[in-house]
Amino acid sequence: MARDSSATPQPTSISLLAAAQLKTRLKLVRTQLKSTASDWKKDAKYLHELRISLRRALACLQLFRPCCRPEKQYRWLKRKLRAILKSTSPARDLDVLLARPLPRSGKAGQSLRKTWLNNRRKAQKPLQRHYSRLIQQGRFRKHASSLLKATTISNYGPGVPADAYRWALLQLQQQLVDLLRTIPADPNVKALHKFRIAAKQLRYTAEIVAEITADSCVTDVLNQLTAVQKQLGRLQDESVAGKSLAQAKHKSSGRKSGAAKLQQQADACNETEVRLSQQVSAWLKQDIQPELRRLAGLLVPPVNASPAPTSAEKTTRRRRKS
Repeated sequence: MARDSSATPQPTSISLLAAAQLKTRLKLVRTQLKSTASDWKKDAKYLHELRISLRRALACLQLFRPCCRPEKQYRWLKRKLRAILKSTSPARDLDVLLARPLPRSGKAGQSLRKTWLNNRRKAQKPLQRHYSRLIQQGRFRKHASSLLKATTISNYGPGVPADAYRWALLQLQQQLVDLLRTIPADPNVKALHKFRIAAKQLRYTAEIVAEITADSCVTDVLNQLTAVQKQLGRLQDESVAGKSLAQAKHKSSGRKSGAAKLQQQADACNETEVRLSQQVSAWLKQDIQPELRRLAGLLVPPVNASPAPTSAEKTTRRRRKS
């Protein structure tokens, strides 16, 4: 099937495209951080949406790195976005654990859930500090405005493509090639987790490129990366649950029968983790790696490549020949 790029917008300035994309994503970070700081008890979705907005903003900064001016504002925003994202990890793990159904395990299970809830409240404090220092005091908006103003009027030297959309495809292609080199050779859980983080970040980059180019080849890349994230995310959840349940068993002050049930659940998580790691590792090498390599070769068409002729053009050519 031929790629569909008929909806690709007209070429525009890379700097204007970068500023527009960054403005949208940085504004969303401010909104989601406010919701997470104030309404986190109402629904875990606020934290989830904050993590997504943070990763999208970081992906946007990385994609348009050559466009971002001044350098100090770029570094400041990148550092703060990463710090906020790092602060969300303990809270996210605890939200996943609290949503996980626990079989009846008596006082041991009740004590475990109480511990998780207490730890979740503690995990919220760094996020509230980020909101107070960055959003309420206006520091985030100030640095973002400075970056966007300078990026809008930034100028590039010779050698930079005039077509911003082709340029975006080239960036995605290079990042995809780099990702393919990091696929773990063995079903090592830590290595697979590291690859999952890299694949997730590239997925958000692909989302941006798909949005601004409307290219079906980019959509195919995005679908593959989404599947990778889903499979490796399940593996990570089992790993986190197994470790938390095992720790809870050792710290349990309840009945021995309850502690034993917690250990059984931890063992079940560990067995699932081993099985999934082997399955996912084989799947990555046999299915995902060849397909992503193929798509990487198709992402950027040759400069002089002409679009595929329509049926009407084919008919006209046949008439001319006859």
